[in-house]
Amino acid sequence: MKYGSADAEIEIELAASAAHTSNPIIRRIIKREGNKSAFFVNGRSQPQKEVVALARSFSIQIDNLCQFLPQDRVVEFSRLDPISLLRETQRAAAPEYMVQWHDKLKMLRAEQKSLEVQQQNEGEHLKNLQTKQNATREDVQRWNEREELITKSRVLEKVRPIISERILKSELVQIKTALQDGKLELANYQAGVEPARRAQVEMEKYRDQVEQVSRSRKNRFIATKQAVNDLALKLDTHQKSLEAYGTEIEAEKQGEKQRKQDIRRIEADIARLKLQREDQPMEYDQAAFDKKKSEIRNTRSLADREVTELSNELKTNYTNVHNLRGQLQRLRTDREHLNTQSGRQASELVKLSKDTSEAWCWLEKNMSSLQLAGQIYGPAILLCSVPNKKYADAIESQLRPGDLTAITCTNAADAQLLQNKLLGNRDGGLGLHHITIRTVPQPRSSYPSPLSKEELMGLGFEGWLIDYIEGPDPVLAMLCDSTKLHKAAFASVPITNEQYNLLQRSDYIQKWVSGSEVCQIVRRREYGASSTSVTRLREARYFTDQSSATEQMRQLDGQIREIESQIESKKELHKLKNNELRVAKEQIEEADNQKVCPVTFLFSASLIFHRHKFKPSRLR
Repeated sequence: MKYGSADAEIEIELAASAAHTSNPIIRRIIKREGNKSAFFVNGRSQPQKEVVALARSFSIQIDNLCQFLPQDRVVEFSRLDPISLLRETQRAAAPEYMVQWHDKLKMLRAEQKSLEVQQQNEGEHLKNLQTKQNATREDVQRWNEREELITKSRVLEKVRPIISERILKSELVQIKTALQDGKLELANYQAGVEPARRAQVEMEKYRDQVEQVSRSRKNRFIATKQAVNDLALKLDTHQKSLEAYGTEIEAEKQGEKQRKQDIRRIEADIARLKLQREDQPMEYDQAAFDKKKSEIRNTRSLADREVTELSNELKTNYTNVHNLRGQLQRLRTDREHLNTQSGRQASELVKLSKDTSEAWCWLEKNMSSLQLAGQIYGPAILLCSVPNKKYADAIESQLRPGDLTAITCTNAADAQLLQNKLLGNRDGGLGLHHITIRTVPQPRSSYPSPLSKEELMGLGFEGWLIDYIEGPDPVLAMLCDSTKLHKAAFASVPITNEQYNLLQRSDYIQKWVSGSEVCQIVRRREYGASSTSVTRLREARYFTDQSSATEQMRQLDGQIREIESQIESKKELHKLKNNELRVAKEQIEEADNQKVCPVTFLFSASLIFHRHKFKPSRLR
């Protein structure tokens, strides 16, 4: 079949055992069409399980490295310890009951050791109990004495009411006698103080009358005092009003005086202006005036041109500084972006697949305009993270570049739409190539792990790799569907040979990471055999805090410093041009102030405006 044949034939002859009269001949015919096989024993067609049973009756053990050592398991054979090597040798050379006896002996020896340890522990426990009993002997004796005293105290407590009753009866007799004597003495005292008591009652009545009169007068005094306070407050208010009115009157008087002075001053100005209006205008030199006017006009024109040029230069400089600041802000944003984990991961995405990075940027901008039936999620390198970097190497060992850059869809129609938009060239397609689009309609809960956490720990593992990566549920479901992370186990230290043998016999775990090795079992069910591949664990590149964009960050730092230097030089130039513009404007103002008028009327008008504190219009 390797050379293009439609079928192939394999024939094996086995040496006959005591149970056979002739050498059994096993023949297998393999057909390319349908990948089917037919088995024959001594020319008669037999099912595969009968052929396997015949091989076992001849003690043919494909999974025993001491009997069958394929090339890809030589390393595994070298790793067997003496105990495992002895067991495999017994399986290959001795009858099956010898292996069973050996296993039973090992089990009995283990029980013996356990019983010896248990006996030793029980003996030590007995010694400890005896020591504690001897130490508490005196405490027990004191406790017994205390119990006797407590019993005696309880008996005395029961007798106490009788003694208390006798004492109380004696005291009651004494109190009754004292009470009779007190009553007789009280009657004698009352008879002696009766006149004084009547006098006291009369004094109390007189005291009450005096207190009533005193309260009445005190209330009248309080009311009178309140009325006086109210009148004093009104008096103060009226006094302040009078003072305010006096101030206003005085202010009106001063204002009247000021108005009269202003009237006299304005009348004098009117009279003087009338006299000046009747005078003849002054003579002036027309040529000198025109020359002076031309010089001022030229000076002002030069200053205007200089102001215009400086204004344009300032606007250009301002625009340049504004653009440089925009570039600086973008560079700083890129620099901060690289400092974050997401920025570094986005940079790594560009390295892994530039087309995927471009496609995801386009999707983020146009997601709202697409008619999607489900959700779309970005690459795992952007949306997923490994909080504990201890597991980053193990997780990346199970992921291919396509797993890291795949765009995940929860609906098949959305995946087809993305293929048309991203991979196609028609109807505005981007025409990209290196993009992986995967559809995972099932949630993460649809990918359960084959063993519970307790069962997994019993095999020497700490957990499943999917438990150590965080991200959106559909992206994690995609990783489970593609890489079987929910079935890949993790152990931070290498597993033992016994644990390895259990994994060989189990179908639940087919790949795992233990220590610095990545192991995977490949089972060939048609032969009833399996092989294990072992590779070295590589260091993580993507889910780690180590910066992979150091050179790019250094280039950005250099560009930032260069633009900051340019901005500072532009600022200095701006200050210089501002000073020059201020000087030019001062020249214009000075030229405007030097303009003169040819008529004498300017002097009288200037005088009028000056007195009335107005600024005259400039005449050109």
